[in-house]
Amino acid sequence: MIKTGGNLQKCIREKGKEFQDFELHLIMEYANENLTFWMACERFLEEPTFEFASEIIEGYIVPNCENPINVPNKMLKNLTADLISLPPKTNGVKKAMRHVFDVLKGGYERFSEKNTMKSVRRNRRSRVLSAISLISTGLRPCLRKPSTGKQK
Repeated sequence: MIKTGGNLQKCIREKGKEFQDFELHLIMEYANENLTFWMACERFLEEPTFEFASEIIEGYIVPNCENPINVPNKMLKNLTADLISLPPKTNGVKKAMRHVFDVLKGGYERFSEKNTMKSVRRNRRSRVLSAISLISTGLRPCLRKPSTGKQK
């Protein structure tokens, strides 16, 4: 895992290693439909065609779909109405994206905290292993207490 940059928008935009790790994190949280919905909506906003609207409806909205999104019922109705209109409208999509982005932010914060804690544990483990290595060679590691700033 790499250290997170702390910026969800940048993570999604760049789609690099951090994005892949975040996507795996969402899969483990059973929340990856939020990210895939977000990406499908981005594609739709770039090209608001009935084809892309149908993909969103079939993938995230219809009953028993594979990746149902969890948005308020009124928002879901507005989203559906905008997607089935001819031509498809984007207002409902933008509102649903804002809602889903807020959900993704929570997942991203947990992802960032998890990676930070892994980094701390990895650094601590490295220091312990270094001390053990020194002891095994007969040398004693320096275990002095941190300075309090006062001199005697």
